[in-house]
Amino acid sequence: MRDVKKGELRNPEQQQPTNYSGMVYNVLNQNGTIVEITPTDIDGLLEMEGRLAIFKEFKYNDSPLEVAQSISFKNICDGLVEGTYLEAVALHIGHYDGEAEQIDCAKGIVLNTYIGGLNKWSNKYNGLTADEAVQRILRESNYNTLTDKEVIELKIERQKARLIELKKMLDNV
Repeated sequence: MRDVKKGELRNPEQQQPTNYSGMVYNVLNQNGTIVEITPTDIDGLLEMEGRLAIFKEFKYNDSPLEVAQSISFKNICDGLVEGTYLEAVALHIGHYDGEAEQIDCAKGIVLNTYIGGLNKWSNKYNGLTADEAVQRILRESNYNTLTDKEVIELKIERQKARLIELKKMLDNV
């Protein structure tokens, strides 16, 4: 088994397109209209502590979201914000990787953003890369991203504090 960096596809050779054609349902909705529905996939979700959700949907060459996807993101984001979430955002991201085996998600360009609770799509993050937009949303939600060096330094500080506690325990024995 090969070492996989966090966020990479674990088994890219086993990735298969999903086919929902056998999962089409006619449903009587709340106002008595018959609606034909089928599942949709979401390309990415970053979730933090039941307080922040960032959905990512990648489309090739600035293609628009399907109407059903747009409605679903709106309903999910608004519902989360009406519940316990402080923020729920859906990023519509364009990618331009063409025939590449894998899409470099970090480099995709934000085309549009739905911000839960605002009841509209926004251009707030338009033109940013997906990575830049996520970093900004995390900061705006009071989550600080750390560099690799900062992570190591923090781990060392915590280990030192733990060693001091253990030494005090041993001194009291």
